[in-house]
Amino acid sequence: MTPGGERPPESGPPPRAPRARDPRMDRPSAAEPARGDWQVLVVPESLDEVRRFRVGSRALLRWRLLAFLGVFTTLVSWVALAFAWPRSAAYDEVFAENVGLKRRLDAIDRKMAEVDRILLRLRLYDAQLDSFAEPTGDHGPVSSSVDRSPPAEELWPDDPGELGGEEGGFRGAVDWVTAVDDRLTSFLDTFHRAEPHLSRVVEDLEQVRALRAALPAVWPADGLLTSDYGWRRSPWDGRTWTHHSGVDIGGVKGNVVRASAAGRVVLAGWDQGYGKAVRIDHGFGIETLYAHNSSLMVAVGDRVQAGQQIARMGSTGRSTGPHCHFELSIDGHVVDPLDYLIVPDEALLPGQRRPQ
Repeated sequence: MTPGGERPPESGPPPRAPRARDPRMDRPSAAEPARGDWQVLVVPESLDEVRRFRVGSRALLRWRLLAFLGVFTTLVSWVALAFAWPRSAAYDEVFAENVGLKRRLDAIDRKMAEVDRILLRLRLYDAQLDSFAEPTGDHGPVSSSVDRSPPAEELWPDDPGELGGEEGGFRGAVDWVTAVDDRLTSFLDTFHRAEPHLSRVVEDLEQVRALRAALPAVWPADGLLTSDYGWRRSPWDGRTWTHHSGVDIGGVKGNVVRASAAGRVVLAGWDQGYGKAVRIDHGFGIETLYAHNSSLMVAVGDRVQAGQQIARMGSTGRSTGPHCHFELSIDGHVVDPLDYLIVPDEALLPGQRRPQ
């Protein structure tokens, strides 16, 4: 120790000069939050350990921006949806109507195809009815100056707007399609109800035409009407009254004998007092007989048409001279042929009156 009571300095190295302080050391430590930062403390009930979370000012700013953008985007989306929702609902309605309209148009297209088939059948019916209404016999064809076909109702209007009211547009098209579909349905229902009756009428007319074709319509031979049907004096003795079962057409041997109506030959050969004869079955119980021929031009089973040559006039069998004996029988009973045949003028004798 020194005389003044001071302790002398210890021998050793000289003290070091103090180092300059690093400015980075002034930054707050992890345990100490910087200015502007936020800390979140999580304290459990047991108070064992407190958890501390730090949120920097920059991170907080970013979260604020993201929240603002989210809220802004949500508001814009809701505003856009508010404007678009009515249009979307209207679009859905138009789309549904368009789909329904297409289905109805497809149904109308199928109905139109059925109408085409019906019109074809109606044309066939019309052709059949025209053939019934225009006979080609001695009376001539029926006058066609009067239109027998009823006027056809239109199945649809010319302009879809006619049924669309003042709105027109798509609504008018829907109303137009509805009207067309209703009219087509009504037309098809009416036709389907009427067609069976129409078919029966055509069948009945077919039977009438076949019956008319079975009745004699062609004068059977070239020559003069020399004897009528009914009671007459016997040509053999001139005194006895006998019943003549047909009419006699006198002429020259070899004159043509024709079928009075279409039919099938059921007899072609010798038939006792009728000599060489031809008998034709015309259907419906109607038969005709052509007797006393000199030669035959058909055979049993042949189909002949009205006016077709079937024999040559002669005087075979019980006959007084060349002539054609013509008989008409219906259901096995002979009847007067002149009730069905019109005697041509050239077959009448001078001054002879046409039988009524």
